[in-house]
Amino acid sequence: MTINVKLSDILEAFRTIADEIYMTRMQEIEEQKKDVLITREEALKQLGVSETTLWRWGKEGYLCPVMHGARVKYYQSDIDKLNQRRGGY
Repeated sequence: MTINVKLSDILEAFRTIADEIYMTRMQEIEEQKKDVLITREEALKQLGVSETTLWRWGKEGYLCPVMHGARVKYYQSDIDKLNQRRGGY
């Protein structure tokens, strides 16, 4: 069996896929910009873990902190997702 495909068709397919990936990522970034940042203390309270655990999760990439000036903060959506995965609310 032989399939003939024009190079222009392959390039167009790759461009379409790349555009879709780009648009999806840009939407994620825009949603994240709208997300609320909470303090470390609020994150500790909502997660019910120790400061050491929160620090370790940041080092492991399990829950990444965001530097907001000189302060460490967390996205509320990340906390919510983590609580859902852990069987929380």
